[in-house]
Amino acid sequence: MKINREAREHAKRLMKACLVDGRLDEDKMRSIIDRLASEKPRNWVPILERLRKLIHLETAQRTVTVDSAYELPDKGAGIIADLERQYGPALVTRYRVRPELLAGIRVQRGSDVWDGTVYRNLLNLKTLLSEER
Repeated sequence: MKINREAREHAKRLMKACLVDGRLDEDKMRSIIDRLASEKPRNWVPILERLRKLIHLETAQRTVTVDSAYELPDKGAGIIADLERQYGPALVTRYRVRPELLAGIRVQRGSDVWDGTVYRNLLNLKTLLSEER
């Protein structure tokens, strides 16, 4: 759905209003959405859709996933703490053991991925070898 500039800016202002100290406040978010739905200003459906998208992006950016081939002693807490110190607090943190990685660690924060696994290196090598033929 095409959204006009006025509606996009309105959604951006509402998103900023949902943030408290740089973090998404669930209560504020609910009250803003309820108020928007009850008042139904001009272009309220595109505004609501854009706001939903912005909230989704904010939540995704504050989600940290640590994948390890073997169980880490601290279950990734040290890595997550370093990322939070550098980028701010995470809303959601996940730690998974994935033996198919063979060895190494894969860390994802939003759309940023740091992959130091043997599996990824083998895939890169396979791609290189197949391109040379």
